Amino acid sequence: MSTTTRRGCLSSSIVGLIVLLMASGAWAAPPKKGTGTTPPMKIYPCAGQLTRTPDLVITMEAGKAFYTATDNDAPVTTPPLVQGGAISVAESKAKSCNRRVIEVRVPSTTSSGCANCYAQAEINVCVGSFSGSKEFEEHCRVPVSSTSETDCKTFSHNVEVFWKPSGAANYTLTPLKNFVYKGFKDSTGCRVAAKYLGQIHDTAEVYPTVNPPASGMDVYRVLSLPRYKGNLLDTVIFVEYESMKR
Repeated sequence: MSTTTRRGCLSSSIVGLIVLLMASGAWAAPPKKGTGTTPPMKIYPCAGQLTRTPDLVITMEAGKAFYTATDNDAPVTTPPLVQGGAISVAESKAKSCNRRVIEVRVPSTTSSGCANCYAQAEINVCVGSFSGSKEFEEHCRVPVSSTSETDCKTFSHNVEVFWKPSGAANYTLTPLKNFVYKGFKDSTGCRVAAKYLGQIHDTAEVYPTVNPPASGMDVYRVLSLPRYKGNLLDTVIFVEYESMKR
């Protein structure tokens, strides 16, 4: 047998062995480490508002049942927090969060000093006086009922409530509550409400179970952006222990 013939037979044998190994799985790619699944990307649009300096701080006290304040600071825009992936600059800009930040601090020494009040306090957020408004919920204002449908629909108020429990280093990235109050027309005229869990939520109450921790201090961050007819409105916040007797 010639050298050329021997080489041809050897090459054919090697090819045959390779095919056999591949068919039997003996030459398969090494298994991937872990589960082989990639966690889904998560985007938290307003996470940047949880680390910046608040525009307004309310610190609750012992023996005080009611707090109120008005915030008319210019809102600040922060980029979203992205986990498990990356987004484009354009998408980051589109998902940015423009809000005011009001911080409610609740030390363990907080109490109402009210014998006939509920044990927990409530955080309420609404808007202040503006042209063409009427009083609502005592401390809040909404467009008058006769407001045109076109103007009524321009009213919007985004509100989110975040929580940092005593001892925690950071706020929860998912809000405790998330409301979008909008103006709309019904048989009674112009109204303002937020649809929440299939129901219409038309009070200013945005988080009703504020209790002091056993030690240290809980902190709530309320994010707000109220607008009407293209104008930024004042944010009104009041925290109260509601009386059981009305």
